[in-house]
Amino acid sequence: MLVIISDLHLGDGTTANSISTSAFHLFANRLREMAYFASFRKGGGYSPIENIDVVLLGDILDPIHSTLWLDTNPGAANFVRPWTESASPFFAAKLQETTQAIIEENKESLEVLRRCASGESIQLPPASSRGKPDMDSKESIAPQVRLHYTIGNHDWYYHLKGREFDRIRQTIITTLGLSNKHDLFPFDIEESPGLLETLKSYKVYARHGDCFDKFNFNRDRGRDHATLGDIFAMEVLNRFPVEVDRHFGNELPEPIIDSLRRITNVRPALATSLWISGQIKRHAGNDALEAALKEVWDRICDEFLQNPYVREQDKAFQFDMVDAMELVIKISQRTSFQTLNDIVIWVRDNMSEK
Repeated sequence: MLVIISDLHLGDGTTANSISTSAFHLFANRLREMAYFASFRKGGGYSPIENIDVVLLGDILDPIHSTLWLDTNPGAANFVRPWTESASPFFAAKLQETTQAIIEENKESLEVLRRCASGESIQLPPASSRGKPDMDSKESIAPQVRLHYTIGNHDWYYHLKGREFDRIRQTIITTLGLSNKHDLFPFDIEESPGLLETLKSYKVYARHGDCFDKFNFNRDRGRDHATLGDIFAMEVLNRFPVEVDRHFGNELPEPIIDSLRRITNVRPALATSLWISGQIKRHAGNDALEAALKEVWDRICDEFLQNPYVREQDKAFQFDMVDAMELVIKISQRTSFQTLNDIVIWVRDNMSEK
């Protein structure tokens, strides 16, 4: 039996909240039910299935949406961001810190997955001599549950090579009960011959979709490098609530603080300016505060657009993704919500990979 899951986006609690633990318990129950019903074979006979493959198809842990990366400033000796040199010891150390924080924040939820993989949660009744489920038997059958972790655009860091990253992967393997080797969390399924053969046996091909997204995948540099999406997530989405809290503190009503912490849930990310406009308009309460909040947003967006790593990707004499972002992310009183919405839709339709 094959199950594919993606985009859980489990975070460390410094930005949006993760999926509740109850959802993982529900998943374990559903997995058990599916395994039971999958054990009824063609013709009606019952024979407990032997294998369950669960493919975690990218963006399961989400180290990018963490404000832990923001504790160093440009120019500092230990400055590190997801797009700086991954060979730096500061990079691996920060990824380890963020990963451990995610594990602690989602400890019970991840334990549910580990128990599934260990055979503790998925138990099936044996077959009777008549080919029916023997519900009265004191014995039970535990199918082999294999959890396979592949990476996407929010957890691509776990694809990096090196001993420091092997140790981080091993921590994840142990925590979730993964079947991966410590030196490989694949991006392309072909990187893992075993997983490729497993999917072939189900007549399925699967991959995360970031390779078709110019905002979140750079074809020239490959998956082991950060993208505009990473920089936007860190320097705008993660940073905006921090900056607002730093500048305004107790002046803001609780609803807007709560809303801003959920900014990382907005999809597509390029629509964030439209969402922010609506939240500010709804919760600011007065024109002066609304203008001040917009000023903070515009300032960090300007700083994002001047980021050297962003400027490197601005192609001369072409309307590219950087130019599109300049249109989309800035809020101004001269741009109506409807105009912003029209721009977002245009970018979505015209800047995706063909």
